[in-house]
Amino acid sequence: MAVCSLPTSSSRNVLWPHPSGLRALLAPPVGDGPGDPERYRRVVDACAALTDVVVLHLPRSLDPAVVAAFDLASCALMVVTLDVFAFRAAKRAMGAVERAARWDVVVNRATHGSIVPADVERVFGRRAGAVLPFDRRVGRAQERGELAPERSPARRGIRRLMDSLFEETT
Repeated sequence: MAVCSLPTSSSRNVLWPHPSGLRALLAPPVGDGPGDPERYRRVVDACAALTDVVVLHLPRSLDPAVVAAFDLASCALMVVTLDVFAFRAAKRAMGAVERAARWDVVVNRATHGSIVPADVERVFGRRAGAVLPFDRRVGRAQERGELAPERSPARRGIRRLMDSLFEETT
């Protein structure tokens, strides 16, 4: 999925409008994926030409189209939960994709447990770019296609993450 904030009328025909003002180019049905990395590259380039920011939500599978998306990225976020399986999968994915883009680790749904956000630095060699706390309200908002509640700790964490990303790119 590419998230774009687009002003043009032609883009409104292909992008799903979210009530927040964002517009999303939704992924094709399963089996109709971009497949061809060059086709995927053209779609991402078209979105980038229409907006200041393009956010791609990619699967952890490392097919050629996903690798092409990593090649286009100026920044990548590897989202992990605080469990051994998530850490192993993220390390494997990061090791398989060699690219020049900068990447950060984001801890999602952080709770108190035996694996803590400080373990990110030990495992990945860098501190977590953001730690988003677990909040039941986020799941309920997602089910309704809404953003996290304004006063949610998770939303505040997302806001801090976005602010830090935009500071680094400007």
